[in-house]
Amino acid sequence: MEKMRYIRFKLDGSTKGEKESHVKSFIARTLSFFLPKANPDFDNLYDDVVTWILEFENPEYPNREIGLDEDEKVIVKGPYRKNLGFWIDTDMRLKDFEKYKPEVVDASLFENQWEEI
Repeated sequence: MEKMRYIRFKLDGSTKGEKESHVKSFIARTLSFFLPKANPDFDNLYDDVVTWILEFENPEYPNREIGLDEDEKVIVKGPYRKNLGFWIDTDMRLKDFEKYKPEVVDASLFENQWEEI
């Protein structure tokens, strides 16, 4: 079994706070009425995430994730209860996160923050 890897990165602001068009917003609301949400407890908090910490069990895809607000408080994590996660269900691999200039962090940092929610 490979050793777990952990990265931490901040969003640069260009992706944070982007607003959807009215049509796109209407379609999303309509679909969410009929389809179950992937993250029912956290969907309204993702716009407030400034920093992400991701765990990788292998070099391919994220295994677990934690989202922090501007005060470095844990506000989302996944998978957790009925929440799948924000990055977990994407096609992004470890190498794809290089564009965010991630730093490698210790497993204990991740585990301590995981327990905050």
